[in-house]
Amino acid sequence: GHGADGGSSQPIATDDTKWVLKAGLTNLSLADKVKLSVGGAPYPGAGLSTFEHHTVSVQIGRFLTPNIAINATLGLPPSIDVFGAGSIGALPKLGEVTYGPTMLTLQYHPTRSGRIRPYVGAGLSYMIVFDTKDGAFRNLRVDNDLGPAFEAGADIMVNDRWGIFADAKKAFLRPKAFGTFQGLVVEGKTKLDPWAFSGGVSFHF
Repeated sequence: GHGADGGSSQPIATDDTKWVLKAGLTNLSLADKVKLSVGGAPYPGAGLSTFEHHTVSVQIGRFLTPNIAINATLGLPPSIDVFGAGSIGALPKLGEVTYGPTMLTLQYHPTRSGRIRPYVGAGLSYMIVFDTKDGAFRNLRVDNDLGPAFEAGADIMVNDRWGIFADAKKAFLRPKAFGTFQGLVVEGKTKLDPWAFSGGVSFHF
């Protein structure tokens, strides 16, 4: 280490701004569970495999009181390949889904002074499905879904206005999926329940 603070030893002022803008990279991973029925009959042991994926995300927050903020998170819609696992693992790619991850939360910020400022939040996540492409499943369709969401993170302030942030968000999203496989109707009740880990820069104004 350098020992010295590099001239940034002046204290950071307590934040009384109303707005926070954040931009960064988000890593998403899905739970990949599905209850599948084919031709109206349950298809036991079916699973999904989507792999972790990344997207650019933006958050905008507004403080309603000194310690309570409302925060909206939007991710650039990633396109993910959906593969089968378990009893449907031998199939080629099931399809491709392009979705927009969004979240609206009410946050509690216990402190707005000092360099490290943690926060927690709870609210709703909405998964918007923009596009699907067929694979082994034809006529693939995935519903939009709304579910509860939770988050925890921290701002590490560099100066009065700028900081870097890291947060973790968990959403409970279980959209239904429909399609056909070899002429039979496929219906899937998914359990995606994504984890989203984000890091980036924050600007307070």
